[in-house]
Amino acid sequence: MELIEHPPILHIPAIPDHILYTWIVMAILVVVSFVATRRVSLVPTGSQNFMELVLDQFVKELDETIGHEGRRYLPLIATTSWGWCRGWWRPPPTSTPPRRAP
Repeated sequence: MELIEHPPILHIPAIPDHILYTWIVMAILVVVSFVATRRVSLVPTGSQNFMELVLDQFVKELDETIGHEGRRYLPLIATTSWGWCRGWWRPPPTSTPPRRAP
């Protein structure tokens, strides 16, 4: 079975691709969070509405699974879940592993 080659989207020689992609995702999340919290109001609109929808979904899922006492673990569970899901989105390896000599 051949491995699928993927050309790098953006390449900086001193930084591995997976680190660079992680930094890009972090920058996008920071910008989206900044935009969503720029004008916070009691009645959410636009991007604040979307961010509250995502947070509310996390909280409801946590309450159904662990119970109301589990809300204090929301930051830990959300961060762990994000890292776990990010592992699924990695591109396949670009080179074949070395083979043993017979």
